[in-house]
Amino acid sequence: MSEQTVVIGRSEAHEKRTLKTPFLADGIAIVLHLLLGGLLLGRFRIPPTDIPDVAMQTDETVQLRVLDGDAFINLLLLIGLYFCFLIGIFIIRKLRGTVDPVWHQNRTLFIIAALLFGLCLTLAMTEMTAFFDNIDTVQQMGEVGNGYIVMFTPAIFIFLSLLYLFLLTMPPEIVYESNRTAWVGLMGINLMMVGIASYVVGAAERLFALGNLPLLVLTAVLLSLLFTLPRLMYAARTKQWLSLLSYLLTLLAVPAISIFIHGY
Repeated sequence: MSEQTVVIGRSEAHEKRTLKTPFLADGIAIVLHLLLGGLLLGRFRIPPTDIPDVAMQTDETVQLRVLDGDAFINLLLLIGLYFCFLIGIFIIRKLRGTVDPVWHQNRTLFIIAALLFGLCLTLAMTEMTAFFDNIDTVQQMGEVGNGYIVMFTPAIFIFLSLLYLFLLTMPPEIVYESNRTAWVGLMGINLMMVGIASYVVGAAERLFALGNLPLLVLTAVLLSLLFTLPRLMYAARTKQWLSLLSYLLTLLAVPAISIFIHGY
């Protein structure tokens, strides 16, 4: 057997292992969502607690109440999932693969993606804490209220967006083998997808009277805007374009499970 034949055989085996990676990560995400997604959706169904009347509370008591209870737990969940997502982006940017295509260097595209992700997370966090519903009460809290206004609006938006933008634009030095650690990166992205879908469905059940089909379309469109770029980056870097079929299935399955299985 010639050396060239051996090299070709190893290359084909590597490609098969690499192709299994996204299907494995997406399959695990769907199964986990089927088993545990109801618990996450139940968390996001809980309506935020109104801030108590300032006339009846001191600033210190108000501060503790704003950061207490279910809203605080939901914030931690969302932030934790976001950091899983960032780890996933870091791993994908460091995968061994082909040279990045030209659009990987498009900073305008990366800025738009980062701003969109930061905006969605900021809106989710403010809704979880009933921030906009209680803006008048917050403004009466003096320095404490001003601190919350800064934390929940421009500061958190800029911080979340810059974290994502930094990882998108960092130099793509090779660190990881694509067939060994890529599934960890994809799982981080998929966990964030499950979290966003669960939040959108849970919040929609509280805030809007949408039918199942419009809610499915709305959630799928939002997920596609947020997560298509990372999956395109993975497919382009590993040359596994068939992995996008697995992604499309997950893109439809995750909101469908939230609505038709875990929904009311």
